[in-house]
Order: sequence, then C-alpha cells, then structure tokens
Amino acid sequence: MWDLILHNAMALKAFRPLVVLPLARAQAIRRLVDRIDLYMRVNRVPQLLPLVDHVRKHFVDVYGPEGLSVHGAPHRTNNAVENGHHQLAKKMSGHRPSFDRFLGK
Repeated sequence: MWDLILHNAMALKAFRPLVVLPLARAQAIRRLVDRIDLYMRVNRVPQLLPLVDHVRKHFVDVYGPEGLSVHGAPHRTNNAVENGHHQLAKKMSGHRPSFDRFLGK
C-alpha cells in the first residue's frame, strides 16, 4: 500500500484526507469519509478502499465523530496517553529532566 501511495498521485491525494480526518469538525467526519470513499472509487484507487472501511468501522463507528475529532481542542490529540505525556513534558521543560528537576528540587 505504501508503494502505491508514494508512486501514485491519485492514491496520495486520496490518502492525505484520511490522515488529517481528526482535525475536521465532528459533524463533518462521516460525510468526509463518504467523500473520500467516493473519490477513491471515481479515480480508480480501489486498493485503498479497505483502509477507508477500516477507518469507518474502527474509528468513526467505534469512537464516534466526537471521539475522533480534535477540532478546536487545546491538546490536538485524541490519544489520552499521548496528551498526558505531552503535558508532563511541557511542565518539566523537556523530555529528559535531571533527577533533581524531576523531584522539584
């Protein structure tokens, strides 16, 4: 699949919106997935249709558009662990503080 995306302009154009889908407003996500699906069918990139089905079934249907969308959210991630790690790293001014700094000394 990666070879197709890297060497086929239509495949890349169809793939990009899937990657940034969480940045869309929650109300638009289902419609956008349908449009991406249609784009792949019209432009004859059927190799990526299983990926669209996966995104629809395992992200949109399971978490719902509200759980997938990070539009307008201050943390810009829908992964709570990743967000928590980012917030902790911000408070400690970096990813590898000294032991004394970690303890607050």
